Amino acid sequence: MGCYAKQARKFLAYLGEPLDAALRELDAGRVTSFMVGYCRDRNPESAKALVTAVRALLRFLHVAGHVPVPLAAAVPAVAGWRLASLPRGLDAAVVARLLASCDTGTITGRRDLAILTLLARLGLRGAEAAALELADIDWPVIVNIVVSPALLAA
Repeated sequence: MGCYAKQARKFLAYLGEPLDAALRELDAGRVTSFMVGYCRDRNPESAKALVTAVRALLRFLHVAGHVPVPLAAAVPAVAGWRLASLPRGLDAAVVARLLASCDTGTITGRRDLAILTLLARLGLRGAEAAALELADIDWPVIVNIVVSPALLAA
């Protein structure tokens, strides 16, 4: 528990004295209240460290018989996604240039255009586009969208 001691002390200090009585009366609402209040003005890394430490402490306290019910699940998770600052999408002009770069005179170029169009227009991720099967596609709708009347007349 050495690496979690600093964060665990913060939680135990919040509970007050006498500590034995406070632990016996500890409930999920009090745990959650501490975590929300303490983490409100902290950066995600600091909040995640506290979450990990308090969960470990609560597991220990329950196994050791100091807390009557398991409360580790009462510690809320901290939202802090990796790479959350990446752009959400491409500019329409960039997408248009990317689609125009596909060589539609070749099978590979037409495939690339189809996949990139799925990614751009439907917002599919690469893995979602790769997982598509022929049965997943509503072909009459696709033909009406993709095939222009000029191509049908030719």
